[in-house]
Order: sequence, then structure tokens, then C-alpha cells
Amino acid sequence: MTEAVAQNSNYLSSVSVRSSLLIRALVFAICILATDGLVDLGTNPYVLMACTAIGIVLGAKLSQVGIKVTGVLILAAVSYLSIDWLLYQSAALFSPKGSFLVFSVGEHLELCTIFILAGLVSTVFFLKFKHAGTFELLTLGGIIVYLLSPHRNYHLDSPKFIAQVAWQLGLSPQAALLVMGATVIGLLLILSAFIESSPNLRVANEDKQVARRIRLLHSAGALVVALLCLVLGKAIYARYDIAQGLTTNGVGEASNEGESPLGFHSALGSTNQPAALVRLEGDYSQNPFTPMLYMREGALSKYNGTEIVIAGPGIDADAPTISPLDIFTGIEDPALINRKSVTQSVYLLADLKNAYGIDYPVSIKQLKNPDPNRFRTAFRVYSLAPTYKLEDLEFLKIGDPRWSKEIWDHYTEQHKDPRYKELALRLTANSPAPIQKARDLLAYLSANSIYTLTPKHETKAGEDPVAPYLFSDMRGYCVHFAHATVFMLRGLGIPSRIGTGYMTDLSQSKDGHILLRMSDRHAWAEVYIQGRGWVPFDIQPEQVESAAETQVDMKLLEDLMSKLDPGEEILPKEKDEESSPDQDQSSARLPLPSLTDLAVFFAALLALALGRKIYIKYAWLLPASYAKKATRAHRGAVVGLIDVGISRLRGETWSEYHDRLRQVLPGRPLDTSALVELAKYSATTKGIDEVKIKNALEQHKQSLASVPRWRKAIGFLNPKSILGEI
Repeated sequence: MTEAVAQNSNYLSSVSVRSSLLIRALVFAICILATDGLVDLGTNPYVLMACTAIGIVLGAKLSQVGIKVTGVLILAAVSYLSIDWLLYQSAALFSPKGSFLVFSVGEHLELCTIFILAGLVSTVFFLKFKHAGTFELLTLGGIIVYLLSPHRNYHLDSPKFIAQVAWQLGLSPQAALLVMGATVIGLLLILSAFIESSPNLRVANEDKQVARRIRLLHSAGALVVALLCLVLGKAIYARYDIAQGLTTNGVGEASNEGESPLGFHSALGSTNQPAALVRLEGDYSQNPFTPMLYMREGALSKYNGTEIVIAGPGIDADAPTISPLDIFTGIEDPALINRKSVTQSVYLLADLKNAYGIDYPVSIKQLKNPDPNRFRTAFRVYSLAPTYKLEDLEFLKIGDPRWSKEIWDHYTEQHKDPRYKELALRLTANSPAPIQKARDLLAYLSANSIYTLTPKHETKAGEDPVAPYLFSDMRGYCVHFAHATVFMLRGLGIPSRIGTGYMTDLSQSKDGHILLRMSDRHAWAEVYIQGRGWVPFDIQPEQVESAAETQVDMKLLEDLMSKLDPGEEILPKEKDEESSPDQDQSSARLPLPSLTDLAVFFAALLALALGRKIYIKYAWLLPASYAKKATRAHRGAVVGLIDVGISRLRGETWSEYHDRLRQVLPGRPLDTSALVELAKYSATTKGIDEVKIKNALEQHKQSLASVPRWRKAIGFLNPKSILGEI
């Protein structure tokens, strides 16, 4: 028994075992944080992480003294039942006095006990059973994947704790998710590299073939995990730079002629990632669309034979596509009435390409960023916002009498499919006025459309992506609705286009402050009404199959509001002298990792690992005493054997290791051990010199000559031998 305990003690003191236990604790910590982000555990997650770590340490200590697994299970069961009984008795004793504190503390202590025992029992199994490490690795991997799975379908703001980490670090949820995934993959790979350290304390007494099969199983498991991680990592990165419209109701960003920011096939889901904080500088109670507010970012009006895209210069001048860092000065249109000046201060919380504001801006100026740790940049928009009443528009004329024939034809260009016009004429046959006809179309689409983020319409490149919605199942989202509305309006000769930007619910604002989210991105149809300008005609589907509407995080909104100041504009001279706000903030927030950054990072890690391996193998050449040189040479020889898959088994003596080496390798593969024994146990080291060290290494080299070169090359990348542990 004493010998077994001593053997266990030596085993548990090894670097690889201690490292594997530490990595297990880190993986458990990630699982606890992820679980708490999904379901409130009630107890502080950091306390539970500490409890799990305590359990792991206790489990290692119990394994060290040689306790059996059965005894550990009995001890865990008795401990839990005893503590549960004590807590119950305490609650019963104090409950008549109305003390809720005892009950609350008891619940926390019970949960802490569960986590301590979970860490203890799992560690004992890990240190006692040869396959426990592999099973635990697969189980933990599955749990982590499940806990991180709420981000599927591009809900990149989930799970909640990832969004919190992203918020604290100033990263986008996409970047935070990638960092978290890379961390988990790295921990699992490192754990798989150490999985052979799982106590197989009896392996030395088992058949050598059994031990070899165990190592082969562990290595195969680690290889499979590594390959899966590589495949998943490649898939994650390939999806990372997808069109933003996939995660924002199908509405992305675009600014070049002939492009479209809109996607038809699937919005895949919406993300509630904060996009911007908007502050209305004054009253805008005359908003005709209350409680909804439209903030236009751009406009699409050119029909390219398939869909509506961005037109060329001079068209849609009221909706300039400009960067949030640009200064813009527009021209006020004197022909428009029922308008008022509305000022908005916009503080971006995400990296967005285009500025936006209510209706059309007459001026956009930069603001000094009140908190670079929170906001990307800030700008102020001066808009001429509409104050007309929707019921007063019914009999007004359409179009602008100042338009040329080319402009009029541009905004009324019809779809090549005659079905759009035929359907529009049939639906509006009883309405004499153009605006009445437009409202008839909206009524039909609102009553018959089914809102879904996954319409699953199969169309090929160059085919009409709107027809499967309008002439088939009527399933779609705002992109389909806006296109169908414009195509039918143009079939009636009504000038129309598509507006893009944000639509938000003012009922979820606070004191004139609006929290825009990526899920608020929207596309809608617009009709030009004489004297009023471009007016949104947006359908409201009565049938909803899938949506992503959620309440605004008021706590976050209030936190952001507290960081704002009156808003100081940046003059053009200041902008030139101080450079752009985005540049000024570059040092205040973490940059988004690119593929090059990741490649350089992993290349650096690989270089460090290979450098460590080279140092271990050739450190004996550095100046030192002959005794130290002999020890270094022996370490390098052992590492070479580990690389080719012939490592010393746990509990195997050096004499037994030598005997096994002679059975699988020719010559004298480990003569350096004799020099090490001489250096450690002899009263003098005069028997060690440079020549003997070189001869021993030469014998080692000749013994390994029979090993195929490809096996040596692969073995050189073996992470286990990087520790240089012998």
C-alpha cells in the first residue's frame, strides 16, 4: 500500500498531470460561465468555479492516498446527504422566526456542495480509469457545444455571457464568439494532448500490447478531435464575413451603383446586437408614423431586370450614402411642406459603413466621442422631418413636376413579368386616386403575407426572387414585401422606390433616447407625393410564422444614456488636425481579428513550440558542467523516443523501459541514462566527458535510424514532448 501511495504521489507530481488537471478546471469554468449566461444558477458563477476547483484538488488528493472509487462514491453520497439534512434542519429551526436568510444561504451551500462533489468525483474517475479521460473530453466538448449553440442561425448576440464579454472588451459579438470558440478548441486540444496522463496506474502491470492499444486509442481520439476542430474552425471563419444582411432581417450595407444590400433567400434570424444610441434633440410628437420611426440610410430605385438596386449619381440625392465619418451639407427642398427641423445625435455601437437619419438630412456633422470605450464614433444629423397626417395624403398628386421624362421613367420602370401589373390592376380596379390604389395594394399584402425569416424559395442566379413570394406561398420578410410593393406600384404608373435603414418602436425609447439594434434594420417601399416627398408605404403582415422581436434592454439603454454629454461638434479644422474619431479610438478598443492576424498568431505559437523542442534536443551543446550536459542529452534522447511513439509508461521503471526499448529498437537506444545515473549518484563526475556524451547520442541516433522518416517528421510536431518531461 505504501509503495502504491508513493507511486501515485510521483505520478501526481508530474507536470503533465498537474497541467491536465488545471486545463480541466479551466474547461469546467467555461462551462459554468456559459451555463450561467443561459440559465441563472442563482449562485455567483465565480464561487461555483472556485468550488469546482476545490473538488478537483480534493479528488487528486484522495487518489494520491490510494482510496478506491467505491469509497469515493460512498463518501460523496454521505457528504451530500449529511449536508442536505443539516440544511433542512437549520431551515426548519429558523423558519418559524420568519428568517429567509437561512433558507437562502442553505440553497447556495447546497449548490456549492454539488459542484465540489462533481469536481471531486470526476477527478477521481479521471485519475483511476484509463478511458475516463477520453470519455470526459467528448462529454465536455458536447456540453460546451450545446451551451454555445444559442448563437445558431446567426443569433450572434447569444448566449448572453458572450454578448457581455463582447460588450466589456469592445468587440463585436462575431469576434467574441470566434475568440471564445478558439479558446475552447485550444483547451480541448491541449486536454486531448494530455489525455494519456489519465491515471492508468496499473498499466505497468498489464500486458504491453494492451498498453500500446490504449495509447493508440488516445492518440486516435485526439486526432479526431483535432480534425473536427479544424473543420469547424474553418466553417466558422468562412461564415464570419458573410453578408451582414443575413443577420439583420436581410438588410445589409452597400453604397456602390448597381449593388443591393438586400438578401432574398433567408434572413436566418436577427441579432439584438446594439447598433447605435440615438438621441432626439427636441420634440418630434408630429411624427406621422407614431409609434414607429423610420430612419433612412439609403434608397434603391434602379431596376436591373431582376431586383431593385442602387441608382447612379444624381438619382435619390435626398438619401446620400455617406460614411459616418464624413461631413455632409445638403440643399433644403423648398417645394416640400409640412416639415420641421429635427436634430438627432447618433452614437454608433457597432462598425457600420453608412450614416442615417430621419427622412432626408440637410446636414451631417461629427461629434466628439463621449466614451471611446463604448461608442465607435458619433455624428449629428439635421433633418427636415415630415409632420403631415397620413389621412391627408389620399387625394394628393404623385410625382414631382420638376422631374424630367428620364427621371419619371426611372421611377416608374416596370417589371418584365406582366403578372405584377395584372395583379395590381385587378386589386385597385375600384380606386380612382393613386394613393388610394397604393393603400389597396398594402391592404392586400398585409392581409395575405406570412412573415417568416426563412421563406426557403429556391431561385437561380438571374431569376426573379420576388415571384415565389407574391405568386406562390406569400411567405417572406421585408425585402420581399418592399420589392413586391414597388413592382406593383410601378405597374400602376406610380413613382416608387425602396428605402433602407432602421424602423424602431418609440414606445421602447426613454426620454428621447432610442437604442437601435441590428434587428431593427428594415426595408420598405416609398411613393413620391407632390409637396410631401418620399413617403413610406410599409406593409404590416397579419400572419407571422417566425420573427425576432424582443424588448429593448432598458438597463443597457439607461447605462448608455449616462455616458452622454451635450454633444460637442467637431469643426472641419479640428477634424483635419486631430484625425478622424475612428482613428483616435483605435487604441481604446480591441481590433477585429483578421485571417492574417489569426494565421500570424498560430504561426507564432507553432514557432514557440518548435523552438522549445529544438532547445530540448540540443541544449546539451550549451556551456555547462558535464553532469548537466549529460542530463540535457538524456532529456533530448527521451524526447526523441516520445516523438516516435515509444514513451515510458506510467509506473514503468527505467530498467523496464530499457528492456522494452531493446525489444523494439536495435543497438543501444538510451545509453545516456547511464551517464545520468553516474551524475546523480556517483561521488564524482570524472567519468563523464564530452566524448562519452557524443558516443551515447550517436548510439541513440543509430537505434532510431530504423524508424521511418515520415514518422519522425510527424513526431516532431507531437505536443506532448514539448514539456520535455522525462
